[in-house]
Amino acid sequence: MRLFWHILHHQVFEKFLTPYSVAAPACIARTGLCTTVSTMSTEENFKIVKEGKAEVLFSREVFYNPVQEFNRDLSVSVIRLFTEELLQSKGIKDAKSTDEVEGTQKQEIEDKDSAVVGDVSEVAGAEEEPTIYAGSQFQGGIKILEALAASGLRSIRYAKEVPGVEEITANDIATQAVAAMKRNISHNNLEEIVKASQADACLLMYQNPRSYDVIDLDPYGCAAQFIDPAVHAVRPGGLLCVTCTDMTVLCGNYGETCFTKYGGFSVKAAYSHEMALRILLYTLQSSATRCSRYIEPILSVSADFYIRAFVKVHNGQAEAKHSARKTAVAYVCTYCDNFALQRFGQLVTKNNGNIKFAAAHGPPTSERCDNCGGRYHMAGPMWAEALHNVPFVRKVLEHVKTHSSQFNTSARLAGLLTVISEEVPDGIFYYPISRFCNYIRAICPSQVKMRSAILNAGYQVSGTHCSAEGIKTDAPPSVIWDILRAWVKENPVKREKLSPQAVHILDRESSIDVSFETHTEADPPSRRQKLRRFQQNPEKYWGPMKKAGPVAPQETLKERKLRKQGKRSRQEEQSEDTEKEPTEKNFKTETTGD
Repeated sequence: MRLFWHILHHQVFEKFLTPYSVAAPACIARTGLCTTVSTMSTEENFKIVKEGKAEVLFSREVFYNPVQEFNRDLSVSVIRLFTEELLQSKGIKDAKSTDEVEGTQKQEIEDKDSAVVGDVSEVAGAEEEPTIYAGSQFQGGIKILEALAASGLRSIRYAKEVPGVEEITANDIATQAVAAMKRNISHNNLEEIVKASQADACLLMYQNPRSYDVIDLDPYGCAAQFIDPAVHAVRPGGLLCVTCTDMTVLCGNYGETCFTKYGGFSVKAAYSHEMALRILLYTLQSSATRCSRYIEPILSVSADFYIRAFVKVHNGQAEAKHSARKTAVAYVCTYCDNFALQRFGQLVTKNNGNIKFAAAHGPPTSERCDNCGGRYHMAGPMWAEALHNVPFVRKVLEHVKTHSSQFNTSARLAGLLTVISEEVPDGIFYYPISRFCNYIRAICPSQVKMRSAILNAGYQVSGTHCSAEGIKTDAPPSVIWDILRAWVKENPVKREKLSPQAVHILDRESSIDVSFETHTEADPPSRRQKLRRFQQNPEKYWGPMKKAGPVAPQETLKERKLRKQGKRSRQEEQSEDTEKEPTEKNFKTETTGD
């Protein structure tokens, strides 16, 4: 009887699963009944996702956020340009990067390279650099570590879209994630380049000091705990790519938590997103200086619900000593968002021409805000130098324009990189003019008028990628408020409705002559070309998404909303039913009385 039920069970499974099955490896095909279950089709078990040149299979036990495609497209572009520069520094100056090389084309290139090597003995001094193409291993190329790989989508995209890669290590500590990585690596035929690893990310990086040219950190939330081991594991001149999604912490909602994680205190301000970037860069810098290293930010981005920093890490004790003058705390007014920076160090030139490091002079401001009379909060320490390497950003922008067909988010990438390339390099923070006008209940001037006034005053001005309405300039905050005071004179406000701080602002005398005459450079190319600089919500229920895990598979926000619908009313009904049910003591009393 037991045998009969076993045969029947087997036949039923074969009947329902065979139409959806796919071919299994020969070593698995000999395992009988279990093989039928394990060879269910990709369509049945997994969701096929195509992104860039990668095609991966997803299960809901492994985290995946489609909104982060912009992040991944940007990372591919930056790492590709970094790889080209790194290979050129190694002497591979004339190497060609070929994207679309498959099948016979790939074999022709390999034959051509071997023929060139064979002809060297015949033609004295004849040398030709090898052709480098994406999707194939290049000995002597870069080594990449994705420390928190989840499904391995980033690693697969790097392997298939970045030429000159020798090896990529895709690591994750979760068993389900490692199984997904191996499945996706095999699905894309990248076993030679991408290696799956299951280990604690920090331990893996500490065990491999100075072993990787690129390290990508994209955790769910805070990246602070991975920064120290990443600085140890990256090679001199290597690239760190760090993402942080805990923006409520970095933007001032929980300043004490930000200090415990990143070493800097965040406060709420109109320019909190740029402050978050500078606090992250300070954390990277402080970790590097402890190892006699220093950082060079090449691109720092605040987008959607996260920040992303790309920094090079260099060796050099002498340059590391400059970290004090690159670090500052900010005094931020609690009412008008006026600010003043206090650096920790400065360079002093002696009479004999020698340069000496010294403590900076301070404080930079009085106890009360000079603009409105409000009190100051202190924020920081934070990075006080440039956020980007503008020449490198322009190269990435040119690459995105040339290869726009490879990226689904190419329009937004081009707009973002254009705005970043226009940003004033010496500007610290940005000014959301509409918020400033709200403090004094004034009509907000147009962007062109405000930019023209700043340019006519002799300062530089640009937009900022952090805010659609923000203005970035090297002018001090006092100049911005002088311009707004001049604007209020032309567009009066009802003073009886103003707060005491707003009255204090408007009663101050302007220190400059303000002209709102339209300046020729007031409208930047990114505005004239109507580039997609800031996107609308990409999809419904978008955001960081719920963290995936082996116990509770990833649930979409829509599914969670449906599951929670009517939860409170159901709880109330259950509580009412509980109150109506007689207890055991009351039941006995009632039955005895009868």
